[in-house]
Amino acid sequence: MFELVKKIQAIIDAYHENNEQLAKEIKRIVEEWGAEVNAYKMDYIKEQIRNEVAAARSDAEKINKLFNQQLNVILDEAKKKVLPTLTTKISKPVDYAVRINIALQYLNNEGKDITDETAFMFLKDFIDDVEQMKIFKHVIGKHVEVVNDWTGKSNFPITFGKLNQVEMILNTINDMDAIAKMLFIYPREDGEMYIVNGQAYSVPIDSYEQDAGEESIIGHAETIEEYANKIPGIDQVTDQTDPIVEE
Repeated sequence: MFELVKKIQAIIDAYHENNEQLAKEIKRIVEEWGAEVNAYKMDYIKEQIRNEVAAARSDAEKINKLFNQQLNVILDEAKKKVLPTLTTKISKPVDYAVRINIALQYLNNEGKDITDETAFMFLKDFIDDVEQMKIFKHVIGKHVEVVNDWTGKSNFPITFGKLNQVEMILNTINDMDAIAKMLFIYPREDGEMYIVNGQAYSVPIDSYEQDAGEESIIGHAETIEEYANKIPGIDQVTDQTDPIVEE
């Protein structure tokens, strides 16, 4: 079973547990030193609180950086299994270029009259050639809409079904990579405040970017997992191709 969601969620949960422990530690530091206002000078108490809180936050941030690294390792492992399934080794006959030219001529001749069914008849021999199918899709797009503007669904699901799936998975992986660059290490904001003799000490809370990133990366992971679990033996797949994730 390809359990990408479970692995990512486990890191997210550990990240929040680490932050909860930090909040408790800051509260402990402030309350313990706050109880010593009659035993020490206020400047000394402030310095101790400041130093201990800074140390606690530094330790928590180091752990969060490890969570970020773990997340990226998990994504790299997932890509090594998923990316090879998106490409098929193509055996090109000697007249492959000629066939491409004939297909292009047909597409241009049909123009606005082209349909999914007729396009598939001429392009079915190229379905596994992802790069070539991108060109065909671009050519057809000059004449008719390949995607319905209202529904967002493909007007050529038969012809470009495989290409659309490949592009969707690649885009999803690219989005996950972008999110993972900063997840768990975004600058945090001031949250709950503790006051000692007029001096405020805050507990850091997550930014909007962190919250949104967690939700998005889980959603993307569900998409990848749904795709991967339809492939027999996906967990045994090794990286046999160069990554084709588009920048």
